[in-house]
Amino acid sequence: MGMDRNNYQIGIYLEKALQYKNLTIKELSDLSGIEITMLRKFLINEKSPSLTTINKISNALNMDPEYFTSDSYSKDGNIKATILSNDLILHIDKNNEKDLKKAFRAMNRMMNQIFNSLSLKGKRKIAHILHLILVTYIREIAYSDNKSKDSWKHLYSDSSLLHDMFGISEKDYIKFRTSFNNQLNTNTKKHNSEQH
Repeated sequence: MGMDRNNYQIGIYLEKALQYKNLTIKELSDLSGIEITMLRKFLINEKSPSLTTINKISNALNMDPEYFTSDSYSKDGNIKATILSNDLILHIDKNNEKDLKKAFRAMNRMMNQIFNSLSLKGKRKIAHILHLILVTYIREIAYSDNKSKDSWKHLYSDSSLLHDMFGISEKDYIKFRTSFNNQLNTNTKKHNSEQH
């Protein structure tokens, strides 16, 4: 997380502060006078606030500005601990769909915080790893969870988002799927050869 005067990334700290103070982003917006859309961008490290803005947030939360600028999680090596202690752990093992959605949103927000705080090289690595996870584990879960013969037909049906926005047809989808499978096989072979 950046310590440059114009590059404070406060997402993790802002999220924890809101939880501790039991406030919503909307309530913080009302207290600080900062637009809610901007606060949401700070929350996922899409934008970095200035020191002046950090002071406004700190005053609204009645907290020391240093909490947002000391970058303690990175300095103390506590990023892993932060991920493991996140609220999502409290919800991830439950069978309630609402709790699972909450856990998913928390993980998604944390992924955004981490992704937006990385260099271009780091972002490329994350994108590559997520792509592999998507075409392996997530694809497998989606297929096995939906037992119908053509479980992905809805992706390219006339009423689908892919069809409406991009004109993607069944033929296009088969090409994508073949390309993903080829990429998966190439990466699997490469990984296996590196292990030997």
